Amino acid sequence: TRENSATGKGLVGTVNPRTNSTLSASSIGLSEDNEAFALATVQAINAARRPYEAQPVHLSDQLSEIAQRWAEQMARTGKLEHSPQEWRSLGRQTLGENYFASFQVPLTGDKMVRKWLKEGKRYMFGYDGRRDTENFTQLVWRSTKEVGVGRALSEDGNWSYGVAIFDPPGNIPNQYAENVHLPASTN
Repeated sequence: TRENSATGKGLVGTVNPRTNSTLSASSIGLSEDNEAFALATVQAINAARRPYEAQPVHLSDQLSEIAQRWAEQMARTGKLEHSPQEWRSLGRQTLGENYFASFQVPLTGDKMVRKWLKEGKRYMFGYDGRRDTENFTQLVWRSTKEVGVGRALSEDGNWSYGVAIFDPPGNIPNQYAENVHLPASTN
C-alpha cells in the first residue's frame, strides 16, 4: 500500500463561525458514507488535539463543501496537491489545508489523522515549524476552531483522497510557541 499527505496555507475565505455545526448529507451533497467519514474524522482530530492542550474543533458545512470538492478534483486528476487559489477565494482570511491519499486501502479519518500526527516525532517544540511537520502543526494548532472534511475515490477505485480545511489556519510564523504545545504527558 502507498500513502501520501501534505498540508499548507493559502486557502482564502470568510467563514461565519458556527460552533457545534453539524454536517448533513443534504446540506452539501455528501453521501451518507462521506458524512459518517467527516464526523469520524472530526472525532479523530479532536482526540489528536487533546494532549496538546488544543480545544476541540467544530465541523463546518462551508469548509466541508470546499474539502469535498477538492477531494473529488484530486480523485479525477490523480494529482495529490493543494487546491488552487480560485477554489479557495471566499474572502480575505487564509485557511489551512491538509490532504492525504491511500492506495488500495480504505481511507478512514483515523488513519489520515494518525499519519499527520506522526510528523510530531520530528517537530522541535519551541521553534517555528518545518515543511515536513506542517500536517502535524496544523492538526494541533491551538487557535484553530473549525474544520471541513471531504473524501473521494478515484474512478478506477484504487485511490482514496482525503482533505481537511482548517480555520483559523496554523503554521503562522512566530506563532508556533503559543499554538503548538508539548503533549500534556511530557510537560
